[in-house]
Amino acid sequence: MRAITLHQPWASLIAIGAKKFETRSFPPPSKLIGQRIAIHAAVRKCCLDDLELDVESAEMISDALGKSAWNHTLPHGAVVCTAVLAGAYKVASLVEDEAGGTIALFDLNATLKGSPFSSSLDVDPFGDYSVGRWCWLLKDVQRLPEPVPAKGKQGWWEWSQNGPL
Repeated sequence: MRAITLHQPWASLIAIGAKKFETRSFPPPSKLIGQRIAIHAAVRKCCLDDLELDVESAEMISDALGKSAWNHTLPHGAVVCTAVLAGAYKVASLVEDEAGGTIALFDLNATLKGSPFSSSLDVDPFGDYSVGRWCWLLKDVQRLPEPVPAKGKQGWWEWSQNGPL
């Protein structure tokens, strides 16, 4: 299974369902759309202060993961969940809905082949949805009962629950 490494707390936010998009400056490989991928938490530890977040974002992360425990208990150097990479969309603009939430409007000319049609989606508060960035939609997230230790890599890499490939 293809895997991608993310820093904490982003990997755990995906595992608990709080972060439904991985946002990057580039699209994923189109052949991975519709495929199950592994989400790996990097070995490198950081704290909220290292993330340079605004106060509201830091509070949302603490609320989602547990006020004081997240920095000491989040797994590192392990696969924490799998998910289906359901689509990839390039942000064209952001608008606010009537309830005060944020909706990303997508450049449908830049949507990856195989992505389900969507001109807009509600975004979570845990990504960088700047115009021109890519939103990788993650669905059917399956949190592993226990994190599986694995040596991650930059970019895409191959992971097997039965050991390294």
